[in-house]
Amino acid sequence: MLQNVNDLEWDKKDQDARLNRMVQFGEVIEVDPVKRRANVKFPALGGVSLWLKIGVRRALGVSAVHTYSVGEQVVCLMTPVGDVTTGAILCATHNDQDEPWTDSADIEGVKYADGTEFSYDMASKEFNVSLLDGSVSIRMTEAGIVFKGKTTFEDPANFRQAVTCDETLDAKGNISTDAELSDKTGTMSSVRETYDDHDHNYDDGTTDKPNQKM
Repeated sequence: MLQNVNDLEWDKKDQDARLNRMVQFGEVIEVDPVKRRANVKFPALGGVSLWLKIGVRRALGVSAVHTYSVGEQVVCLMTPVGDVTTGAILCATHNDQDEPWTDSADIEGVKYADGTEFSYDMASKEFNVSLLDGSVSIRMTEAGIVFKGKTTFEDPANFRQAVTCDETLDAKGNISTDAELSDKTGTMSSVRETYDDHDHNYDDGTTDKPNQKM
């Protein structure tokens, strides 16, 4: 009877030990970006994992990808047997060295090492995409959309489809084109042809055409 009790106690200790090893904090020491996996060092256990798969939000049909950096602190889920050589990386965690890039509870988003970010502010209802130092960005609010930087509109079929604007287009700078500029009445080239070729009738005949072409 005593032996059975001792066996039960040992089994419980063994199960507790395995459960305690299932979730581990570690540090990424090697990354395989092709297969989306990483090796992780576990300071608390004094061990190193084999290749662990990187957990993602979606994989079938919708493919979400990301890769961790060497030195990044991560949380890992191991197999129920408690084997630290197998499992998956669940997520990364912030720490004193790698602090969150914003302290606002209303902002969700991502900021990359080069300064590029995309974020949404739930308080101001503002969505922002900013490249590098912010010289190129898109900011969307309830008031409209603000583009910063050179903007090119392309049609994927033949790159000649018109961009439709249903409201008045106000420009503070110049408007230039390598093609034709027109309004509902005619084109700029037709205006130029009319002006350059026009004359006036008067009592003694007809005036010469303009000596300064448009």
